[in-house]
Amino acid sequence: ALLAAAMPLLAQVHQSTTGDGADYVRMARDPGVFPEAPEAFRFLAPWLASLLPGAATTAFIELTVVALAATAALLFVWLRDLGTTPTAIWGVAAFLCSGATVGAARNPYLVDPVAFAFAAAAFLLLWRGRYALLALCLGVGVLAKETVLVVAVAVAGVGYRTPRRVAALVAVPVVVYAAIHLTPLVYSYRGNHSYVRDIRGVFRYERTEVGVIRAPVQAIL
Repeated sequence: ALLAAAMPLLAQVHQSTTGDGADYVRMARDPGVFPEAPEAFRFLAPWLASLLPGAATTAFIELTVVALAATAALLFVWLRDLGTTPTAIWGVAAFLCSGATVGAARNPYLVDPVAFAFAAAAFLLLWRGRYALLALCLGVGVLAKETVLVVAVAVAGVGYRTPRRVAALVAVPVVVYAAIHLTPLVYSYRGNHSYVRDIRGVFRYERTEVGVIRAPVQAIL
């Protein structure tokens, strides 16, 4: 409720017509169209937005609010499992005040909030030992954004006692990622894209955004 009330003040509407936000809004308006890589491979959030009534821009704002709220709820449950209710409340407060949440509220036309929800769900499922659901969560989460693969790395880090299970869990999102990027399963046309090959261009972009000192760190990230 607080997020929804704050969105009219926080959301920068022009973000829907520029940068990544414009690509995702265009995907929501016309699902199945390949705008450019790598945005086109992150089609889950635009697809969900396309199912909501009303304009695509409004649907994205609604989806962002729901995804951030879901992330907060999942984070609360996980932290309460780990510690106490006050700990969970403080953890959720830290998340809601973080740069990730504020940035998502200011530019609600991105796919990151949906990826946050999958990441939070994955850590909760990992903690509770729900491995089949965890594999499903990781596999679907990659459709939101490939950064969900980082959670798979965390799974590998804590699952050293059961290497076969870890291999199976990590294999699911990796296979999904490969199927989307390397086969015509979703798109008949697939743009070639590599941040590594374009690291000089990434560095130039980050230098204009954050300055020469922070640019190398941002470019690597």
